[in-house]
Formats: sequence, C-alpha cells, structure tokens
Amino acid sequence: MQEEEIQKECLHKLCEAVEAKVERKMQTTRDYDLLAECIFQELHQQISPTTLKRIWGYLPGNVTPRVSTLDILAHFVGYKNWEQFCGQFPTANDNATEYVENDETPVVKRSKGKSSPVLRILGLLCALALIFLLAFGLYSYFNPERQHAKSHILKKGDTFATEEEYLKLFGIRYDPFDMYWFKKVPNYSKVFVWSPQYHHPVWHNDGDKQQLMPTINEYYRPIKEDMDTIEALAKLKKISLDEGDIFTNLQVQNHEVIRITFMKNLTKDSCYTFLGVYRVWREKSSYKNTLYVRIADECDPNNLEKTLELLQ
Repeated sequence: MQEEEIQKECLHKLCEAVEAKVERKMQTTRDYDLLAECIFQELHQQISPTTLKRIWGYLPGNVTPRVSTLDILAHFVGYKNWEQFCGQFPTANDNATEYVENDETPVVKRSKGKSSPVLRILGLLCALALIFLLAFGLYSYFNPERQHAKSHILKKGDTFATEEEYLKLFGIRYDPFDMYWFKKVPNYSKVFVWSPQYHHPVWHNDGDKQQLMPTINEYYRPIKEDMDTIEALAKLKKISLDEGDIFTNLQVQNHEVIRITFMKNLTKDSCYTFLGVYRVWREKSSYKNTLYVRIADECDPNNLEKTLELLQ
C-alpha cells in the first residue's frame, strides 16, 4: 500500500473514532461547531470549526492538517498523540508520514542509513541557516525596540483597532477565518484571551459600561435553530436540559481559568477595549447566568505567572 494511501486510511479511521465518541456524523455546519465545543470542553484545546471541516472534506481543497491538530483529535479519542493512534495499524506505523497544513506533499520519515553527499550538503546548509537565525534572534532580543515591547503592560482602558494587535502580544497566531472568541494562551492551560462583544444579541454580556465593566453578566439565549446543537451537547455531557441553559451551565464548571478580556464595541464600533483580568464569580453565578468579575486592572503578557497567582 502506498504511503499516502496509508495516511489517508489512518485519518479516515481517526474521523470515524471521533464521530463514534460524539455519537454524531459530521454532516452539517452545526455538527462541526458542536465538535469544536466538545473538544474544547474536554481538553481545553482549540480546533476551529473551519479546520475540522477541512479535515473531514466538508470544505473543498486538498489540504493536510498539522501534526499538532491530529494530536489533539487523537487525544480526544483516548490516545497520547497521532503517532500512537497510527501505531495500532502495522503498515501505517512502519511508514509513518508527517503532515504539514497547506502543504500537499507529505514529508516521509526516512529509515536510518548512510547519508548521501547531497544530504550532507543539505545538512551543512541547514546548520548555517540555524546559526544565522540564532544570531538574528539574539539581536532581536537585545535591541531597544524589543526591550520596549517586552516591557509593555496592558492597562484597563487600552484600545486596539484589530484583534490581531493584541493576540500577537500573547504569541497567538491570528487567523482571519477563525471566528472563535476564546483562545488559549500557548503554554498556559488556565489562561485564555477572551473577546466578548458588548450587548451581544445572543450572549448579551451586560455590565456597567461607565465603569468599564467591573463585572460581565453573560447569559446565552439560543435561537430556535440552535436547539439541535444544544440537545446534542447536553446528551454528550449528560446534563439535563431541565437544568436551564446548557452552555452557561458548562461555563460555570470551568471556573478555574483566567480570562484576559478585550471587549468589542464597548467604546466605539469595531474597537477592542482591554478591560482587565476576569474569572467566574462562582458564588454569584448559576446555570442561567454566568457572572465574571474583574480581579486585576493590568496584565503583563510577558509575565503571566504573576497573572496565574490570581487563581490562588
């Protein structure tokens, strides 16, 4: 069997395993929204619905996912990573292939053996490139502009014209096709960048605008067309719909996280205002309403350990 066919077969089996877990076939846009929510609720890791649609072939185009994305899906179905999932299939394990998103040509792991002159030359070029990158990195780290950026402290009331401007401060890659409003900060499992919209028609996000939202009251009121997604998520999480709003119910369970909050449309249209650091006010929240309270007016993107101390 050709290596590319083996990888496609492994990916197909992984998709089947995911569908079996959520007890749902990925056939509509709502199915992918639900799956993205389920993965985040269980692993606190994000895969956008758009990426999931590409993996399942719901969107056209020959695009292969990143290994990190496949690792998350494999972990979701009970495996350590993508390599371990493929390892249960002997031919796939012997011909393991690494995938890189937006690259149509898989990179095949070569067996050990004596390297050719061409490979030695390539190795030398790679070493020289690494030295150059290291030197450039040291220069970038010690130059004055870098030091200025490093010392930047976010303060309540700071405004940003675009989402990309503040996401890069936390090392989060901006994706214009990713509409997810809740993004995990790399290397911090309990720190998220939250971008709620003021007076959202569905999520609401109420509070005292004049005081820059010392608390944010969020209560999800779904439209009728969303009920199939809500019922499916309730079934997966074994939560009765009689308890109230299924989505806010799940949010209250995730109270041990930090939300670094940038609210859209608070001071002017299409502008993001930094409001501070928030967490769920557990004593004031219920399954009907989730209340977030500001616990810090400032945040240093380069020293999030200090922010994490607020959870204590």
